[in-house]
Amino acid sequence: MLSNEKKYMLALSIFLTIVPIIVGAVFKINLIVFSIIILILTLHRMKLYNYKIKNNSIIYSDGLILKSVKTVPIKSINQLIVRENPISKIFNVCSVIVITNSSFLWMKYISKNTVCKLEETIFGEI
Repeated sequence: MLSNEKKYMLALSIFLTIVPIIVGAVFKINLIVFSIIILILTLHRMKLYNYKIKNNSIIYSDGLILKSVKTVPIKSINQLIVRENPISKIFNVCSVIVITNSSFLWMKYISKNTVCKLEETIFGEI
């Protein structure tokens, strides 16, 4: 028969062996679920941005709950800056910063083909 002290030590050693395994498994599952949620939100966010070229202006809208619409006349555009990072290269998208005399417009998640067409349209009219 085991003494109370030995029972306590046995229970403690089992506890200290099993708990890290359980915590590690829960942590891995939480990390996977969190990563999937971030991926879904990122892909959904990419669909929230839209632009049109209409009446010699770029009309850019973004947002899901708080929609914002920005209009930039093509004649006032001074420069386009195209930015991409390793993750955006995977999805074949980039960000475009449209710089005017008095402000700038940051257009996110634009496909590279669309950026080429946008550059042709803007610099063809300037």
